[in-house]
Amino acid sequence: MKFEPTRWSLIVAAGQRGGRDGPGALEELCKVYWAPIYAFIRRKGYSTEAAEDLTQGFLTSLIERNSLSSADPVRGKFRTFLLACVQNYLAKELRRENTEKRGGKVIFTPLRGLDQIERLAIQAAHDRTPEQSFERQWALTVLAQSLKRLEENWKKKGKAEEFEALKPVLTGELGKVPYGELAERLKRTPNAVKILVHRLRTNFGQVLREEIAQTLTENEDTDAELRYLLEVLQK
Repeated sequence: MKFEPTRWSLIVAAGQRGGRDGPGALEELCKVYWAPIYAFIRRKGYSTEAAEDLTQGFLTSLIERNSLSSADPVRGKFRTFLLACVQNYLAKELRRENTEKRGGKVIFTPLRGLDQIERLAIQAAHDRTPEQSFERQWALTVLAQSLKRLEENWKKKGKAEEFEALKPVLTGELGKVPYGELAERLKRTPNAVKILVHRLRTNFGQVLREEIAQTLTENEDTDAELRYLLEVLQK
């Protein structure tokens, strides 16, 4: 059986300079956590262009300075570790008289993968502190990653059509579930659709908890972190 790498296993691999899995692991982490980092820097008062450059610079610095080698699952949440790294990076950049463009040997532009609406949402959060913006975007990233994993799981089981039809139930695009319409679309009975919806929600809850657990230590409470992230989304 092939086990998917956890967030911490990716982090450890990314921090191992010269390791076979390092470059791929680092690229994966950068894709996943670009948005929270960008949201934090943007809310620090930087322009869109400056925030993009600083986000690129920070991610590149993780490679150049081998910063992830100091990441240790025993020390706690990766969310806390990453935020501290970003804060330290910005403090150092502020002390630099001539900030040079980053990039160098690394070509990575994950911002193109962000939806325009998502970028606008990040920039429009004027009532949040940089830390609150980071944590909210982190929570959204966790949800997005969980939804992506759930979709992949259902597709592997040959249930892509069912997932596509029922996904709005999870994303909030549907208010009251139109079981009749879904039943007609899926050629199922309304009761069968209700069972599918229940199963989808249950699966999503399981995947979400697994996704959260990947960024925690064994001694940290997954349910407590889940409650915290849900509270963050409600603010």
